[in-house]
Amino acid sequence: MATALATVVNGLGLFVSVFWGLREQRFLAIFEAVTSAVTCMTMSLTVCFLAIHRHARVEAELKALQVEKIELHKKRGRGLWDQTQRK
Repeated sequence: MATALATVVNGLGLFVSVFWGLREQRFLAIFEAVTSAVTCMTMSLTVCFLAIHRHARVEAELKALQVEKIELHKKRGRGLWDQTQRK
């Protein structure tokens, strides 16, 4: 009877250790998958925000160049207007 009880306890201990090991492996697999997904999403969002920032900066530079070009044309236009009025 003692041997049977020892065998049952030993088998139960083995079952618990195997079950616990599988649970840890499943937890580690889930943790790695979640970590990978979060890393991927973070990198994607960072690249997206950097692209938006770069695009906005380029647009601002283009607008500044357009304003300079318009002002230059206005100055040239005024100069021509003034010259034609003087003659």
